[in-house]
Formats: sequence, structure tokens, C-alpha cells
Amino acid sequence: MYAGNLTIFDIEERKFKTAYFPIASFGQHGPHLSLTTDIIITHALSDEISTALNAFMLPVQPFATNYEYAGDDYSVGLDADVVYEMVLDIAVELKRQGFTQLVIHQNSKGLISPLYSLVRHINAIVGLKTVYINPFEFVSADKGILDTKNNYHACEIETSLMLYLDEKSVRKDKITGIDFVPDTPVKNLNYKSLTALCLNGVWGYPSYATKEKGRQLFELCVKSCINFINEVFTYMNNTGDYTGGREKAYLRELEDN
Repeated sequence: MYAGNLTIFDIEERKFKTAYFPIASFGQHGPHLSLTTDIIITHALSDEISTALNAFMLPVQPFATNYEYAGDDYSVGLDADVVYEMVLDIAVELKRQGFTQLVIHQNSKGLISPLYSLVRHINAIVGLKTVYINPFEFVSADKGILDTKNNYHACEIETSLMLYLDEKSVRKDKITGIDFVPDTPVKNLNYKSLTALCLNGVWGYPSYATKEKGRQLFELCVKSCINFINEVFTYMNNTGDYTGGREKAYLRELEDN
């Protein structure tokens, strides 16, 4: 449940034990979508998921790493180490306040590797049960919603979601003729920026986007994320702390070193 809709009295009544931290990115999304596309989608999904989980949703953090957009004007991001330390500090503060579970939500694929390591760090060292989710990992062409594959950025997925969530912001007149998929796998963004590979900022097929697909994608992401989060927290609660019973000894070893 989004904190922006709650007062301190609401929070006291609900006795939240789970915190929900959404992280978005601020940058170009082709000629047809706004720079805040990822922020809008992240907020909408997070609000729906956190409400279903009775989780305390923090405001969307609008800046993530933006290395893949290097060279794009107005695409603003942070270094990975800054994002890592910021999220870690927030996790420590949430634990101090009595939260026992944390969900870290991120749509963009740019931060996946650092966040996986960070989740392990929080679970092992901070002792706050933490789950990482990326809703787009549950979306693929075999779900019967999309007509195309190889959608990564400003594509059939994001354009459909924006038509559903904020149709007026979509420049429909700019969609014609902008479909583009470079002749290289997404993993090569480790070696070359999206700006260099996709001159129009599009990786995928926005021309196939529809508002109805956006509704179906939104509902699929929400349902899949809720199920995944519940499954992982159940697993962690049933299996004990991250170190398998060695948490206190492990932490003492770290202090000694």
C-alpha cells in the first residue's frame, strides 16, 4: 500500500511487517514514450502488489544505473555502488523500525546483477528477509499475450502497459515504422550501450502494442509477483535464517575479521 496515501495513524492501525521498495529508471523510451515511463509502470505495479500483500510501499526511487543509455541526453542515473549502498542503508533502517520482510521491485533489466548480490547481502548480513522481483521476468511470448519476441525497451510490452496505464501520454503518431531489434543478444549490453545499438531508442516491436494487451500484461505481472513473493517468504520462514542456523556465528566471524 503506497505510503503517499497513508497517515501515521493509518500506519499504526495496519501494523505493517513487510516493506516494499520499488526502483525505477529515468531515461529515454523511444520517440513515443515519456522519460518517466519506467517510473509510471513501476509505481502502478508496486501499488497493486503491495496492497494485496498488506506491505508498506515506499515511494518509487526514480534513479537506477543508466549505463545502457550512455550517450542519451536527459537519461539520468547513478553509479551501481551508490544504488547498492542506498538500498542497503534503507534495508538497515527498515529493520531497525521493526520490519521483518522486504520486497525489492525493479522492472528495468539494467540492475539485475547488482540487486541479486544485494539481496543476498541483506539476507545474510542484515538479517531482514528480502525478496527481489522483476515483473517482466514473468512476461514472455508463450503466455499468449504478445505477438512478438525480443522485446526489451520501449517495445510491445512497455508500450502496451503505457496504453493501459496512461494512454494520453503515448505519442501514437510516432509509433509507425520504429520497430527495431539489433542483430545481437541483450547480454551484449554489457559491452555496448543501447544508444549505440538502437539509434531510435527502441529494442522491440511497439507497433504491435494495444491497450488490451497492456491490461493482460499488468494483471499477469501482478498475479505472478504476488505468488512468487508469497512462495519465497514461505520458503524462508520454513527454512530458517539465510546461513542455515549459523547466522550468529557467521556475524561474529565477520566482526572478528
